[in-house]
Amino acid sequence: MQKHQEYSYITQFFLYCSGSSLSILKRTPSEINKHVGIGGTIFFTGLLATLSGGYALFSVFDNLWAAIGFGIVWGLMIFNLDRFIVSSMRKTNSFWKQFTMAIPRIILASILAVVISKPLELRIFQKEINKELVEINQENQKTLKSKIDSTYQSNNADLLREYNLINQTLKEKDSIYLKRQEEFDLERLGTKGDRTSGKAGYGPLAKEKEKQMNLAKLERDQYREESKSSLQNIQTKLDKLQSTKDTIYQEDSKVLKGYNGVAAQLHALSSLSKKEKAISIASTFIMLLFLILETAPIFVKLIAPKGPYDHLLQNHEHDFEVYNREKIAVKEHKVTKKIEELN
Repeated sequence: MQKHQEYSYITQFFLYCSGSSLSILKRTPSEINKHVGIGGTIFFTGLLATLSGGYALFSVFDNLWAAIGFGIVWGLMIFNLDRFIVSSMRKTNSFWKQFTMAIPRIILASILAVVISKPLELRIFQKEINKELVEINQENQKTLKSKIDSTYQSNNADLLREYNLINQTLKEKDSIYLKRQEEFDLERLGTKGDRTSGKAGYGPLAKEKEKQMNLAKLERDQYREESKSSLQNIQTKLDKLQSTKDTIYQEDSKVLKGYNGVAAQLHALSSLSKKEKAISIASTFIMLLFLILETAPIFVKLIAPKGPYDHLLQNHEHDFEVYNREKIAVKEHKVTKKIEELN
């Protein structure tokens, strides 16, 4: 029979990782390989969790040392949790009873598999995700601009309507003046028309035409002068409105351009999975790989027949339980005896 001291350091390390009792394993050397395999799975799952957690934090804070520190802590936590899940399982004579007891552990292992796999998926598909983020950002920019324009459209439309109305009225008055000027020139030159006499010279009708022309010019000039301040005021409001829109757009655009954290990358990966079947399949298989890694030690314990280690562990725990009950019974007997003596 092998002694515990004769095992290699690697074997001892993986046995420790498995959470198995080394004192019991010394008495069951045939079980060593199985428990080394379980310990190796737990260790490498913790190692992958370290890389995954470190990368996830690095992608958020862009700080290498913080990422390394967090990755190590996260990996140790996952390692310890996996070790506890596997070591706390006990073999019984009924498979379904074992399976029922293992369901919470399987659910927890499945959740851990998803948590560990996602950051690594983000790293594997980083180039595709970055490209998708650019497209998402461009689409968000368009949506933002449309939303801002829609918000200020009512005020902008009212001001433009008033501005255009003043300009239209000014054009009409200018058109009337030009028409009156043309009639005056035709009358003075003696050109026959619907509104001219055809007699050349500066006669009574020419004087009347000149009067109408001067009146139209006066009305046009007065309206132009009166509306100048209104046009300037409207233009100032339009410029201010545009400046406000530009400021809001620039500020919100900065926020959108910074949309590249873990949540944004997960959104991009989800979008890519819907567009590209190959990425969807690859992503699914990566998650399944980690799911298998996480649940493998549990299913190994479920499927494997009850071996010498399990029998010895069960006997050891049973002996302790019997011993504990005896100790309690002895104490209760002593307490009862003292009470009887006092009475």
